[in-house]
Amino acid sequence: MSLFKKIKNWFNGGDDKDDILVLKTPLTTKKDAKVDTVVKTEPLTVKPKKRTAKKPNLETKDTLAKLTKVQIDELALERYGAHLDRRKRKEDMIESYLILQKEVQL
Repeated sequence: MSLFKKIKNWFNGGDDKDDILVLKTPLTTKKDAKVDTVVKTEPLTVKPKKRTAKKPNLETKDTLAKLTKVQIDELALERYGAHLDRRKRKEDMIESYLILQKEVQL
């Protein structure tokens, strides 16, 4: 069936014979179904997982040293809402970030 015929049939109610499915074998009902063997199982028990307190992601000097000055400033803005002075040296920015991190945790 072409695409246009399918679209036409879709809008007209789908009276096309291609949509009809013919079963060669009859469907079985629950009466017709037979069980060969019955296996007895134990009830299922679900145990909830123990939730541990998640440690906040604290940055260290080493992790901050891998970032650029811009990334350190963006991280401080994202996590703590504070801008760091990008005119300072990277080491000074790292110190400022760590001080800010300690203040927020307290």
